[in-house]
Amino acid sequence: MSEDKTTWENGDTGEKPTLTPLGLALITIGMFINQAWIYMGLVVEGQEMKKDLAQAQLAIDCASELFRLASPFINEEDRRRLRATLADAKINFANQSKDGTST
Repeated sequence: MSEDKTTWENGDTGEKPTLTPLGLALITIGMFINQAWIYMGLVVEGQEMKKDLAQAQLAIDCASELFRLASPFINEEDRRRLRATLADAKINFANQSKDGTST
């Protein structure tokens, strides 16, 4: 097998996938949004619940800025989905902020 080939868990072989800057941006946006949910205290990470609204806000801001930069390169369907996901995170952040509880 050449160095440019890989074997996947299902047994398929093929070229090694190439991670483009856009692909990396989309993965990173998803990671930031996931962290926002964790730090809003709405998703349990491991065995513990975290709530740190400053960290949640930072994660949302980073995801929003990266989305803004990558948006011209994202297809319309994915752009709508990501826009809705960001809006949902922002709405939930506002609701969590109203509670006034942050650790």
